[in-house]
Amino acid sequence: MATLGGDQRVKQSIEKDYESIVPRIGFVDMDETMQQNVFAICKEAYKKLADGECKYFKDMATHIKKKMDDTYSPGSYHVIVGKPT
Repeated sequence: MATLGGDQRVKQSIEKDYESIVPRIGFVDMDETMQQNVFAICKEAYKKLADGECKYFKDMATHIKKKMDDTYSPGSYHVIVGKPT
């Protein structure tokens, strides 16, 4: 945070358009509605990483897995989070 004198503080953040993020898909066997819901969950996890609520990619994967288990029945959802090399 930057200070402006006194008690005024300005939070420094980079505004991102999270709706413009396009996920990369290797293989999917979900219907279109479920895919869109998962994309929303992934964007939420990405925003948590950008806001500092998630520190590592594994935290993002855990968040996504928990949301999937809560939204749909607990199952074997394979969540891999990382950056391209």
